[in-house]
Parts: sequence; structure tokens; C-alpha cells
Amino acid sequence: MEEQVAIFCDIDDFCRDYEEYCTHFLLMDKNKIVPKTRMALRKIMTILIMYHLSGYRTFKWYYINQVMKYQKQDFPTLVSYNRFIEIMRYALVPLL
Repeated sequence: MEEQVAIFCDIDDFCRDYEEYCTHFLLMDKNKIVPKTRMALRKIMTILIMYHLSGYRTFKWYYINQVMKYQKQDFPTLVSYNRFIEIMRYALVPLL
């Protein structure tokens, strides 16, 4: 649990700097970085990074059996698996 909190804090700091960079230097609107969704970019990135550290073989199995069952209180704005697949593409550039 402490590892998850530390990872989330690092991602939160990164996302704050990333959004500031995009809005000031690239002149992007915040809605173009991540369109209006219930989940923030920092939460999407946290779930994706935690999946890679988890040892699950498939993301679908991880999301449904770990995140939706046991981490729902950590992510109160959690979306369905299908919706998450649609919005996770916005985390590609910041993850790189």
C-alpha cells in the first residue's frame, strides 16, 4: 500500500508539471491534454503503472479482478473497463 501511495505522489507531481508545460509552452488547452472524463490523468497513469508492477498477465484481468474489486475506494471515480480502454490512450505520451 505504501508503494502505491509513493507511486501516486510521484505521478501527481509529474502530471502537475506536465500539464503546466503543455498549457504554457505548447499553448494547449487543458481539455486537449485529457478530454473531459471522470478520471484524471494521474489516476489513469497510476493504474497503468501499477498493472506493470503487479504480475498479472492481462490488463483486463488486472482491472476487473484487482482494481474494480479491491481498489475502488482508492479511485472513487473509477470507470468501467471498456471506458478505461477508451481513455487510456491519453496517457500514452506522458508515460513515454
